[in-house]
Amino acid sequence: MDARVPPGTDAGPGGGSDGGDGCRAGELRCDGVCTNTSADPMNCGVCGGRCGPGTVCFEGICQATCPAPTTDCAGGCVDTSSDPAHCGACGTACGSDEECVGGVCEGGCPAGWIECGGTCRDVQADPANCGACGATCSGDQVCSRGACTDECDADLNFCMGGCVDILNDRNHCGGCTNACASNEECCGGRCQDVESAFDNCGACDNRCPGDQQCCGGSCTDTHTDPSHCGRCGNACGASELCCRDECDDPATSELNCGECGNTCLGSRQCCSGSCSQLESDPDHCGSCGRTCPDLCMLGECEITCVPPLMSCTDRCVDGSFDNMNCGGCGTTCDPDQLCCEAGCREIDTDPFHCGRCNNICPPGTVCTGGSCI
Repeated sequence: MDARVPPGTDAGPGGGSDGGDGCRAGELRCDGVCTNTSADPMNCGVCGGRCGPGTVCFEGICQATCPAPTTDCAGGCVDTSSDPAHCGACGTACGSDEECVGGVCEGGCPAGWIECGGTCRDVQADPANCGACGATCSGDQVCSRGACTDECDADLNFCMGGCVDILNDRNHCGGCTNACASNEECCGGRCQDVESAFDNCGACDNRCPGDQQCCGGSCTDTHTDPSHCGRCGNACGASELCCRDECDDPATSELNCGECGNTCLGSRQCCSGSCSQLESDPDHCGSCGRTCPDLCMLGECEITCVPPLMSCTDRCVDGSFDNMNCGGCGTTCDPDQLCCEAGCREIDTDPFHCGRCNNICPPGTVCTGGSCI
């Protein structure tokens, strides 16, 4: 369903594209702002193309949901593994000179560094750019926390003319030349993958409690987390629960009916998330979803009928004249017979029911072919 409206006042005065001047590749400038029209619900496909309520923008078209592997970020479907405006998570933007690779911003200068003459420099420790580009320390001075001094501060270590904290500096982690990878942080002098490190989950010294695991930089209970069921990254279906490391459908599961641990005992069966007794439940009589208008007895629908009508399965019938229940439920007359007075009659030859019920032939006549002759 395309819920996009034509360009109009939603883009504001002067809304439109200038061909992407000054914007990232794939973006357009709409009303003076660079935007990704393939995922912007206010400019979906074109500047001013606004998606309606309850819809999202995917590849420039408004639709109901975001298909995998994209993520709904404020109404726009984006790939957080490669989108520089939502890198790794919604709202996490990379710098103007960075790219999003595998959900991590790469390129550009590391945090705390600045570009000096086309090269990234740590102005907190670089004696040639101490505190600012081009600020050079003289003689035997070192650069400590952005200032030229005679020696490093007590909690810093000397590395190539600069003073760094080798316990926490990811560019000099545990040693002057040991740089951590893009997905790692320096924790106590060791490079740690904070996406999966149990003792440093998401950040240094963040230890996951109990028997939780670190999945994607967050501590979670993989016994119950539907996004990481049993192990990191193992996602359950949209309607499933994670129960004791296994994905299960609570609508039909006999062990986890409606919720984890709710077991249907005996002859009860899980129907739509509730344990039902199929022998007596009028909403699930004999099988899930089979409803009765009145009572359910021994797995069959029963209703209260006013004599001479009788109850057959789920309706009241007149056994005196019902060809399908002639004289009793389930007693069916042959195609050439008719149910009359609770009995199947040969109306072609029966002188008391000739051609129809209770049509009695006069004395001296016989019933032939359904007529008195």
